[in-house]
Amino acid sequence: MQTHRTDGDDLAPRSANPSPPIGHVHGLGESHALRVDLEPVQLPWLADEVDTLRRCIIGELARDGGRSNDLPAQSMERPWSDADAELHRRVYQLRVLVMIREQLPVSIPVVAACVTSPWDQPSDLALELARITAPVTVVGPARGMLVLIRGAARNVANALAEALEGPQRETRPRTNSYAAHWPEWLRVTSPVANRLRAIAAAAHAFTDTYVTAVAQQSYSFDPEHHPVYPDELW
Repeated sequence: MQTHRTDGDDLAPRSANPSPPIGHVHGLGESHALRVDLEPVQLPWLADEVDTLRRCIIGELARDGGRSNDLPAQSMERPWSDADAELHRRVYQLRVLVMIREQLPVSIPVVAACVTSPWDQPSDLALELARITAPVTVVGPARGMLVLIRGAARNVANALAEALEGPQRETRPRTNSYAAHWPEWLRVTSPVANRLRAIAAAAHAFTDTYVTAVAQQSYSFDPEHHPVYPDELW
């Protein structure tokens, strides 16, 4: 939200700020929610980011719960302390993550099979993603969705960079053959190549989703006159 005016009393004529391209991201309400159309190749990476964040929050709640048991009794009697507010925030974060995860039609085993290194032993579970042939719409709080999209984009980009380093050699090569120094020459099979292309496609799609979401969230109808107060126009 914009909180500072930049125009003063100058009311010189000007045109509306052109809206950003919609692409696969749609703002709902006053930047409160985002509707994102995800390509099938993006689904396991976003699901993995949601599941990872859920595990982190559950771990924090478990640790905080243990600490709260050690607090003095009088500190527990104060209503809505900082600890209470943080607990409430974390619990609601979990609820929102569950609501977002329910919109992603990929199971945990399928996610694990899809986000693993292409150089690892392939799993038939990854083939389940091919059953999804159309974009999947996911709705969530704008800030939360942006955090998840950014995290998933970073993860898939890192996975692609690591995969392109090639398979790890178990031992140092003892021959001067090209295959010994370039093991991927023999290991880039058709399934491995398909996995590399899928990771690259996911990285491309998430980059587009991220920059489009940022453009949607930062848009201002009249950037030289903000904020517009609720009773200023009508």
